[in-house]
Amino acid sequence: MHDVDSKVKMILDEETLLSDFTFRIVCECFPDFPSYIISIITGDDVDVEHVRTQVRIMNPGGRDIIADVLVYAKDGCVYDIEPNSYREGESVERGLYHTHLLGAKMLAPASAWQERKRCCVIMLNKHDVMGEGRQIIRIEALDTESGKRVSEKDALLFMAFVSA
Repeated sequence: MHDVDSKVKMILDEETLLSDFTFRIVCECFPDFPSYIISIITGDDVDVEHVRTQVRIMNPGGRDIIADVLVYAKDGCVYDIEPNSYREGESVERGLYHTHLLGAKMLAPASAWQERKRCCVIMLNKHDVMGEGRQIIRIEALDTESGKRVSEKDALLFMAFVSA
């Protein structure tokens, strides 16, 4: 019994808000929590309609994703919050893939292009995966000559280094 207790204690000692299960439970139980994260990282004031966790987003003929926490705002915007504790790897590539796939799902069949809503993916990284020492990096589509944003309804990616 003592061995089981020590293993459980060790697991709980390693839990943080970036742990998948813990983050999910907190977001489900306290919908103001993901709204607060979104406002701090994006600057958006989000009026949350509802929060869903572990949502499979299908990609017919390609790789699906499972969004850890999806926040649906009353204005139609969707935010995907992804806690990430990996030190290395494809955090940026994973974030871009989530952004593109989520962005592709922002229009219902037969909808007009003007109806597209904005979406954001927020990668909460335990480590500085970009190696730049910056807390928040915003990645979006820009016109390379003018530096202007292509669309206000763009699919945005935020890489947030949250362990500083």
